[in-house]
Amino acid sequence: MDNEEIADRVFGITTSRATRVDYPSYEVSDDSIYSLGYRDCCGVLLAGRGRRVMTHFDHLYDAKKYLEEAAHKVNAAIAILTGGDKINFNRIKAVLEKMGIPVVDNFCDDWDVKRVNPFRTFVFDRTCNKAFLYADIRQPLTFNVPEI
Repeated sequence: MDNEEIADRVFGITTSRATRVDYPSYEVSDDSIYSLGYRDCCGVLLAGRGRRVMTHFDHLYDAKKYLEEAAHKVNAAIAILTGGDKINFNRIKAVLEKMGIPVVDNFCDDWDVKRVNPFRTFVFDRTCNKAFLYADIRQPLTFNVPEI
């Protein structure tokens, strides 16, 4: 899949009726799901049988509480973790490990509040079972989401 096709998919999802995750929260979906405006925040995509939950929160919120609630909603078996703030990213990774949920893919760019950095967009596309992260002006990152 080339960058243009990814951009088209992401645009289609973020302008459709797909489930949107607002800050700070999480949402469950049987379909595509996305969140906009990640800076120092971290995003987690938790996958269970046919359902996904995406989170959007920063270091001010209790990662353990958010992740336990979210994981329970979909009986999460795997996670994809993206971030932002490296300390929060590592804290989330440790919480997931203690919960027994393997992180199958991850990316952290150690966002710094002093850096000029556009907001990131994190998207799960149900039609191709992939997650995409737009960060900075780099090419989008693609994460394969294993079938559960």
